[in-house]
Amino acid sequence: MTVFESSAGAERVTPFPFDILTNILDELSSRRDLRTLIAFSQTCHSLLFCCRRYIFSNIILGGKDDSNDAIDRLPAYTDSFTNQDITGISFSISKFKCLIDSSPYIAGYVRQLELYLNPSTKAIFEVLPQGFLEQLNRICTLSFTSRRRLGQPGRSAWISSSPSPLGNSLKNILRLPTLTHLSMCALEAVPITTFVDCTNLTKLTLHRISFLDDSRSYDLESRDSCSQLRDFRVTGDTTNDLGALLTAGQQVSLPLIDFSSITRLDISIHDTVAFAFTTGLFQRIHGIKSLSIDSMVT
Repeated sequence: MTVFESSAGAERVTPFPFDILTNILDELSSRRDLRTLIAFSQTCHSLLFCCRRYIFSNIILGGKDDSNDAIDRLPAYTDSFTNQDITGISFSISKFKCLIDSSPYIAGYVRQLELYLNPSTKAIFEVLPQGFLEQLNRICTLSFTSRRRLGQPGRSAWISSSPSPLGNSLKNILRLPTLTHLSMCALEAVPITTFVDCTNLTKLTLHRISFLDDSRSYDLESRDSCSQLRDFRVTGDTTNDLGALLTAGQQVSLPLIDFSSITRLDISIHDTVAFAFTTGLFQRIHGIKSLSIDSMVT
């Protein structure tokens, strides 16, 4: 890596240590300063490739209108799950496909993926080539949502239980050994066996989710591992069949999710169902370090 300087009208080349460049990029990434990273990447061809693994580490997919031909870059975005600003690039699905088709290696840079699962985007996902989403095989944090903002009303149904290209792709992503954080927002009829595919989760966030208990139709005895949560957050009216998350797998050697190692718990109690779930949850946790309860039940 070199930097060109001008002295007395003449140009000379000064070596620029790669470790210093890496420290600068790491600092920009830690500050979530996407705008500066993008500007930095446009200064020279070498910097473009250095910056891309930071720029494309966080992707928001399906949050933009697919009829829009422009690739929209958003320096800040509202995380629907934690109310914290996250930094990422929001793509329409078709534009992201074009990007991956032209530069397949970019798929390996994605570490955090936020997917919009509303009726229009699900229809687009279903017609994508088989294996398109599976190219994102190094994801650590995955978010599913049907709403662009936390306060928007309504929910969207989870994907169909019948086999489909989108359903198969999501199952493969959920099985990734790198996936440790999962968030779901404003979705209904989510089968609890969805978590069977997640065996390495340490953090789970649920906001306004309703569940479908399909555990009886699944052979839970065939599993050899399950997720051991460290961080669990439940907000909004996430109440329907919450208890099934605790009871599924009780008759076999492995629970659906192992809650015993939770050290941080944030939970909203809106009704007696959530209260009963919380009581059962406390009975399973061995040593909690951080606890936050928002209760509306008297």
